[in-house]
Amino acid sequence: MKPSSRAEAIIPSAIRDLTERAGPQSLHLGLGQPDTPMHPSVLEAIRDAIAPLANYGPNLGTLQARKAVADHYGVDLDSVLITAGVQEGLALSVLGLVEPGQKVLVPNPGFPAYPNLVRAAHATPVYYELGSDWSLDLQRIEASWEDGVKAIIINSPGNPTGAVFSEAEIRKLVEWCEEREITIISDEIYEDFVYEGVHFSAFEASKSSVIRLSGLSKSHSMMGWRLGWLIAEPSFVQGLKGLHQHLVTSAVVPIQDVIPTALAVHGEHTRAAVKIFSARRDTLIQALRAEWPQMPEAVAAGAFYVLLDVRAASDRFGGSYPLALNILQEIDVVAIPGSGFGSGAEGYLRLAYTVEESKLEVAGARLGAYLKQFE
Repeated sequence: MKPSSRAEAIIPSAIRDLTERAGPQSLHLGLGQPDTPMHPSVLEAIRDAIAPLANYGPNLGTLQARKAVADHYGVDLDSVLITAGVQEGLALSVLGLVEPGQKVLVPNPGFPAYPNLVRAAHATPVYYELGSDWSLDLQRIEASWEDGVKAIIINSPGNPTGAVFSEAEIRKLVEWCEEREITIISDEIYEDFVYEGVHFSAFEASKSSVIRLSGLSKSHSMMGWRLGWLIAEPSFVQGLKGLHQHLVTSAVVPIQDVIPTALAVHGEHTRAAVKIFSARRDTLIQALRAEWPQMPEAVAAGAFYVLLDVRAASDRFGGSYPLALNILQEIDVVAIPGSGFGSGAEGYLRLAYTVEESKLEVAGARLGAYLKQFE
């Protein structure tokens, strides 16, 4: 049998490719997977939720879970749909909004799922470039705009850039999109991890033209539990119910019971996590710069990532992917090639500071010494 054109439109992930090549002793700066433990009350809630029988639940999510999310964001209950992670929220947003043949503006660089899901919907991804310091540059978005654009995907704090868009940038985008009847799909899974600036959601500027996506994967180290949410105007949420039902039925019901507990301790838990990751960010950058004093400045205002400019080294190897392979072979450090996030990050490496500081010190020193030779 042959996979469909929809399946074949998906481009394999460079992130998985590099991490799967790593050995047991490799220093991993690859996956954006926090290693901080869950809050004790969340662990207890998970244990309590596990029962001999797990029944089907409401398609949109349990009442308790939806209410907890609604209260957390100050929105109506009917605006909330509990998803199997933000990844499903992205798929629902694209498949439930975009018609075949339409176009979606996606960031370059950006998370690889964005253009892949657009292609899977038989639509066309249209790339927009980010501005200096990976900012949200409306002029560049306007330059990419074409007839037939239905939506734009934004991500702040950003993966792979580590950038945090300002409120002014987002408000300008919202106004521009409303004038053109373009829906904003706002991926905010890193919303709690901001070290410089303040997170501002496009949903706060317009509840009628924005789909807000987030969840517990990053903030509560619950990646494998696949628990997220989609927030939009109630009529759109209701319109997605059938699609969501026939994709996953519902998010895992017992784990939905954990959402009220997690959000009750959310502020306490995420403040502690931000301190840890802020220190790790500083440790990694300092370790790199100690061995490579001429290292280019890197934006690392949010999320877990440093997008490091290594164009001098990348040019020697013919691209960031062969450079990343050589780094793995020569110094046993996993770094993700920027090309995996689009042409806008070619010549860069994405480094995730999601491991303990002692490992970041060693990995940063190895990588800094390696890259210094290409000055």
